[in-house]
Amino acid sequence: MRTSRRFFLGAGAAGAVALGTAGCGAQGAVKGSAGARTAGGGSASAASCVSASALAGADQGASASASASPGADQSTAADSPGQAASDAPGSTGPTAPAADPSSAAPSPGAPSPGAPDTPEYAPVTGEGLVATGVDDTETIERAIREGLTLGEGAFVYKGSGIDVNAPVLRGLGAGRTFITIDSDCLIDSNQQWSSLFIEGISFTGGRAVIRNRYRGANVTTIHVVRNCRFVSYKENAICHASSDMPYWKITQNYFSAADSTNSIAVALSGLTDGSTVSDNAFVNNRVHIKLDHGGNNTHIQNNDFVQSAPGTNRIAVWIVPGDQKANAGSGLLIDANKFGNEFADASDLRIAYLDQNGDDFSRAMPSGSVSGGYISGHTITGCNFAGNDNGYEGAVVSATPNITDCYIGPITISGASPNCVLAFRQPPSGDIRTKIGPVQGVEGIVFCNAGDIITRIG
Repeated sequence: MRTSRRFFLGAGAAGAVALGTAGCGAQGAVKGSAGARTAGGGSASAASCVSASALAGADQGASASASASPGADQSTAADSPGQAASDAPGSTGPTAPAADPSSAAPSPGAPSPGAPDTPEYAPVTGEGLVATGVDDTETIERAIREGLTLGEGAFVYKGSGIDVNAPVLRGLGAGRTFITIDSDCLIDSNQQWSSLFIEGISFTGGRAVIRNRYRGANVTTIHVVRNCRFVSYKENAICHASSDMPYWKITQNYFSAADSTNSIAVALSGLTDGSTVSDNAFVNNRVHIKLDHGGNNTHIQNNDFVQSAPGTNRIAVWIVPGDQKANAGSGLLIDANKFGNEFADASDLRIAYLDQNGDDFSRAMPSGSVSGGYISGHTITGCNFAGNDNGYEGAVVSATPNITDCYIGPITISGASPNCVLAFRQPPSGDIRTKIGPVQGVEGIVFCNAGDIITRIG
């Protein structure tokens, strides 16, 4: 992760140096680039832009150095006060020739010799690209293509959706960099992603914010979304349609949709091995998290699942069962999460194993039918399940009877209790090799509504 971050920062500095600012000539850009590479962490714009008089003096020194010692490092000699002194009258060194007027830096506002035409992007500052607050579509698209940082301010996106192979978008923090999506989607891809890196931005609006519609396998590298705020999206904050897309790292984000009618904050289709959804706040969605194929080897940890307004039939964590016994969720961990009772309705579900209606994974809503799918190998531990006065169906609700080798516990029940810990809508026909307990915070709760088909612990 640190290696990738250094790469992105380097790309941003190189892009800023290449762009330059008004008044910086071609020679100044070259010297600024060399300085940026030497300094490493310095400001790209500061390194690439020096005054015209300083450039002219540097060029005279460079010419003298070239005459005295062909092959010497001219940029080093030009910047050395000692070298300039040795060339002064009365010194033992050669006298510098008169400066060639053609080599002087161009006047402020003049085009750089040989510089390509560039679009009128927002300028690069030491704090990142600058917002206009009117239409920043080109600036945002440039930032994603070149790995540049968006600065402090309110950006507006009005484009048709950005589709690149490796999206990178960084801001200065969700309290400083804001993007309003005045269109359907911000990132809308239909191709394999070699990587994804989104950090430090507050997003508002859009039907979806980050979406990939590619349905083939997308087994590449890590996809990171962290320290962001997603609000007022109509359907999804993060979603993809791939049959196999592992290594998602979604952490320290805030998710609140426009309403809790048709929204799914995070929808990860297909196989999701090695993915982590952790330390997030989910506060207003129809479904907070949706996983496919039983959620193989995905870790959901330290999240807060609540609602901020009244509603019905909402789900905190929805896992679509696998269509076969293999790869039906082995390794899934749901750990140390709060399933809150804020604005909870009796129809709301905490953890649910349900089929979906339709084949568009990011938009399909839960089916009310009994499922013939499979769930296996889940561990649900360290979670707090809170209820209000009207109670609820179960801490875990399953529309499939085909559950095996799962463990629920230890868990805590607070507030009003559910009807049971594990609630089947169609009971299994035999032993499901599943353990439940200990259950803290309540006495005498029913562990399973299907009888003694589980192993009770505590």
